[in-house]
Amino acid sequence: MNESHLQWTLQEAEAAAAGTVFQTKRLARYRIRVFDAILYLYFLVASAFRKPAQRKADNEIRTILVTEYANFGDIVLLLPFLQNLRIHFPHAAITLLGNPKTSSLLKGLSLVDEIIPIQVPQAMYITRWQRLNFFSASWSQTRRCLRQLRQRKFDLAVTARVDVMDNWMLWLTGAARRVGYGLRGGRFFLTDVVKPDLDHVHGSDRWLAILYTLGKLPIRQLPHLTTLPDEDKQAAEWLAAMGIHDEDLLIGIHPGARLPIRQWGDDNFRTVAEQVRRKFTVKILWFQDPVSGDQAARAPEGTVPAMFDLRGFMAVLSRCRLFICNDSGPMHIAAALGVPVVSVFGSTKLEWFAPLGDGHRVVIRSGFWCRPCGDRCIFDKPYCLKTITVKEVFDASAEAILSLGGSKRPDEDINDLQPSRESTAGQQRYE
Repeated sequence: MNESHLQWTLQEAEAAAAGTVFQTKRLARYRIRVFDAILYLYFLVASAFRKPAQRKADNEIRTILVTEYANFGDIVLLLPFLQNLRIHFPHAAITLLGNPKTSSLLKGLSLVDEIIPIQVPQAMYITRWQRLNFFSASWSQTRRCLRQLRQRKFDLAVTARVDVMDNWMLWLTGAARRVGYGLRGGRFFLTDVVKPDLDHVHGSDRWLAILYTLGKLPIRQLPHLTTLPDEDKQAAEWLAAMGIHDEDLLIGIHPGARLPIRQWGDDNFRTVAEQVRRKFTVKILWFQDPVSGDQAARAPEGTVPAMFDLRGFMAVLSRCRLFICNDSGPMHIAAALGVPVVSVFGSTKLEWFAPLGDGHRVVIRSGFWCRPCGDRCIFDKPYCLKTITVKEVFDASAEAILSLGGSKRPDEDINDLQPSRESTAGQQRYE
């Protein structure tokens, strides 16, 4: 942390983070206070009937619960924290409370000892009503899972989601020590409140800041994913069958994203793919999720349609030299596999979710005061994405290909491939 920030009180750091990092507006602050007051009454009544668990010293901690039930990108950003837990608590068993869809992402890493699947409305739905409808079947299942966790009597439970509901869920687990952020309410559910680090606001750093509260010095590492030998073998065989060999400059394009508000558009990515193929000697894979159906008819001419489950996708993606995509889970997966990305950003803050590592390029249209919008656009369409041009994304891709040693096709002029001053205004590079 910055030395001046270390001298701040917790209250000062939270107030600064609410204004500069999370941009919490006055109405939102009022809503948090009202909700907090209601929950605090519930907390006082419920606590009268609960016997608090005995807190253990750091060297006595043997069971740790980490709650991250969101999606693929969130799990990737969690990886450096899990690596730190292994280093600082070598004798503890680490349990991840997570989305069942993401569990295979951790295969072969040995970072957690157990994964407990849970589907929480906060990660399943977009609208506030669906997330906070405590009478829904999904919330009933969530509470049932948390009651079962309470019987496990964890020594330590942590969350970095900066949300009152997550702090409440942590309290329901009955863990002896509960560590999280309190600036969005529910600090009374925690035993230890994390001081926000204003110098490191990325989603991955938000997890690492928890270590300061635990009295540990974070070892800052990049997220790292791995594939297994049999997966690599199958990927190599599939690529060879598609006429793609090791000497080819292989580019992957993934036009999808979990939320429509983060999708730049299939047609835009198709145009980029066509321009890249015309101007460079490359092979292009057109990735799409299996649930989307047969994409062979949708893939641009001259590209290879690619449709795999998660582990197959990772194995083939790891063979790519470049990955062009939206701000999405696949973007973070590619970065964690060491594949440079060209990513189109819209509704989310670059400081929070930029791909980590070297050689990445992000195309973003700055100046939108509404960013981040919480994935609920206040306009009729996400203009933060719609104003990004094909030329901007192609220029970023062309620059990346040239940096990788890619060669232009003989009938093109190399000067045409250099990004113009106008197009680079929307580009940011992370190296």
